[in-house]
Amino acid sequence: MSALDEALLREDLAAPVTIASLISLSPAQLALAAFRPDLDFLTRQRAYTEFLLRRSMYRESAKRGSHEQPILEMSLNFERPASPSSMSSSELALLQFNPRCITAREAGTAQHLFFERARAKQAEDDAEQRRIAQQILHVERCDLQYLGGVPSFAKNLLLEIKEDGLVMSPEGTVMVQIESQHITSFHYVTTVDGASGRATDCTLKVEASEGVLVGPDQDTQIKLVVIKLGRVSVSDPSFEHLRSTVAKWSAVEAFPVHLVETRIVREQPTAVPPYPTPPPRATSLPDDASSSSQPRSRSTTATSPVPLSNKRPLPDEFQQQPQSNKRARTAELCQLQASRAGLWRFVGDLPEDPLWHPGHLVRQLALLRAIMPKHLAIIDYSPDDLALLSRAALPSALPILPRGLPPSYPSVRHRAPERLALEHTYRKVQRLEVDTTRLVLLTDAYPEVRLYAQTVAKTQLASDTLKQAYATVELDLQSRIARQTPETKDPLESLLDLVRKMRDSLDFCCRHFYHAGSLIRTVPPSLTHVNIGMGPLRRFEGALMAIVAYEEMAGAVG
Repeated sequence: MSALDEALLREDLAAPVTIASLISLSPAQLALAAFRPDLDFLTRQRAYTEFLLRRSMYRESAKRGSHEQPILEMSLNFERPASPSSMSSSELALLQFNPRCITAREAGTAQHLFFERARAKQAEDDAEQRRIAQQILHVERCDLQYLGGVPSFAKNLLLEIKEDGLVMSPEGTVMVQIESQHITSFHYVTTVDGASGRATDCTLKVEASEGVLVGPDQDTQIKLVVIKLGRVSVSDPSFEHLRSTVAKWSAVEAFPVHLVETRIVREQPTAVPPYPTPPPRATSLPDDASSSSQPRSRSTTATSPVPLSNKRPLPDEFQQQPQSNKRARTAELCQLQASRAGLWRFVGDLPEDPLWHPGHLVRQLALLRAIMPKHLAIIDYSPDDLALLSRAALPSALPILPRGLPPSYPSVRHRAPERLALEHTYRKVQRLEVDTTRLVLLTDAYPEVRLYAQTVAKTQLASDTLKQAYATVELDLQSRIARQTPETKDPLESLLDLVRKMRDSLDFCCRHFYHAGSLIRTVPPSLTHVNIGMGPLRRFEGALMAIVAYEEMAGAVG
């Protein structure tokens, strides 16, 4: 098969074509468009004419004979064999232009044969691409330990599974090559969700008697390669190909293959302990002058560990408390919610965006406090605030605010969290000018809108608290990594990477704290004792139980 035949058979025969787009098509695409049955008659006719015009101009130019356009070099008046199946694919495509082709049946037969060959060729190419794709796995991180050298690591590599070994490369440049005959042991370290049987995390540990590092340190001997694949499904074709290939190598080279598998079974606890009762707090933002002197209220996110078994005693703050001392919704605000009065007329029943949802912020802080139980600030929402702030504002319920106003109280400063809260509330209604914002926040022109903005501002303050917590935990983990010993149990590097990704990427954060569009109610499979440690896992699981119970009591959505 010629190169022209292969190129024609690989053309997209379902690509959209219009009369206006014919000028942008190549000569080969024009020839195929001229007999595509899915195009209308006028488009096929124009493509037919355009091909002949291009061919005439090409053959009259100096390009003739240069083979720049092989399909235009071919003669149209070629001999037709007795059987159309013996014609080449390019001849089948050009038969419609052959003056010896005088029947629609003959042209239709050529069209049918060409499309049949094209489908077969493209199916063959797809199968080959799938076969190649099965030999490639994406590597999040690769750690290398050399014989007598300093360990190093690399990120974002490709792992290629060849017949005779493993090759890792960034962007196609070979960096590490380990032949199967030099492998002395192979370990799979996986974490599997017991409910679905899906591996959520996989790390390969390959010990080799000899490895090659290609590059500045060419022929450096590698003792151990640790390959973190990240989240891999056990049914993934590439992972299945890796396992079958390693099994073949093991049978031939007689090296051991070990599977270290951790299965997670998530069970809903039969009873949720009562939520701790913090002292009462103000329902509005404190004054700047007095905020530092007022004592902090207790968090509504308990972060002390909750036992995973009912046979173990509860910590003190989860012991049964008098019913009269529990936090609960106030009857007055419950009545306002039922009648859609007061601030409740501004919200609907849809959950707030993740960046402004109390539950999303509180879950992040609960995880950070599970990683670093001490010296972190707290986030506190009353049940009434939680019920209100978990719901998104209704644009249709917000009054239109005036524009082009004169300055209001130029000597008085408004609070930045309230301004950000007001702008967030009106983001789908109108763009707020500075003087419009000051009119709402510093005057009694819109008292309910002002009060709602002050309430939403609590989430902005909580977000600031969370940012500071991220910074504190990051510094603490860096310090712990610097002084860690072989006895250190928590996976500090994995924790640091997790904290940084959650801080920097909302999408990454939502993948952990949201499931099917809703906030998680149990620890997600992506957080295990392998990647965050047993202690942080137990503390976060206990805190999450208390958070969910508190949200249910408050009637929060999300």
